[in-house]
Amino acid sequence: GSRDHTGQPVLGIDRAPELEQTFLACLKTAVDEFLAEQGVSVDEIAWLVPPQVSPEFVKEAARHLGFKPANTVNIAEAGQDLFTSSTPLSLTHLKSAGQAQSGQLALLIEVGAGVQVACALYQL
Repeated sequence: GSRDHTGQPVLGIDRAPELEQTFLACLKTAVDEFLAEQGVSVDEIAWLVPPQVSPEFVKEAARHLGFKPANTVNIAEAGQDLFTSSTPLSLTHLKSAGQAQSGQLALLIEVGAGVQVACALYQL
């Protein structure tokens, strides 16, 4: 198992190099299906809140989904995946930065093990 500098056991995570590309390929299909089911178009959505896997992943997700970088929450830092904290931290940033307006629609997206994609619409 993995250990830190003091020799204590730590959780180690190994990620396949192609995982981000796999996530991106699945995002487009899942989002298109989700928005069609909801009867909502990308043009009606003010904010994209994607998984904060990496800064590059967030930029690519926005591009794949047709969102402008200015309307995409990107708080990811290189080398640090926020995992399940991604959505609440992104929403907190969006609201505290004063960018979002009450009543705007945000598309929340998460990805997970087994390559699963979850989508939700959230009215700010």
